[in-house]
Amino acid sequence: MAAKPDYIALGPDLPDHAKSMRFAPQGISKITEWKKRIGDIPLVADRRHQVRTVSRDLRRRADSIAVVSDVTQNADPDARVRQWLGLNAEAA
Repeated sequence: MAAKPDYIALGPDLPDHAKSMRFAPQGISKITEWKKRIGDIPLVADRRHQVRTVSRDLRRRADSIAVVSDVTQNADPDARVRQWLGLNAEAA
C-alpha cells in the first residue's frame, strides 16, 4: 500500500478454464476481505465474467469487474458493451 495504487485487481474470483492462472480462485469471500483491507482504493474483480453469470453478491463487494474477454470474444462487442452498461445502470 506504500505505493499508493490507483486500484487493486483481485482474481480470479472463480475458476477460469480459459487460461492457466498462477493463483487459485479467490472466491467472493476474499473479495470482501480485501475490500476491508484496502479501504477506499477501488477493487476490481478479475476473471472471465459474462453478463448472465455475474452475481449481485460480487457486484456489491467489488467496485468494478473486469470483462475484457467477454467483450472482445463476443460476436457483437458493441452490443455486449451495451449489455454491461445496462447491467451497471440497474445496479446503481
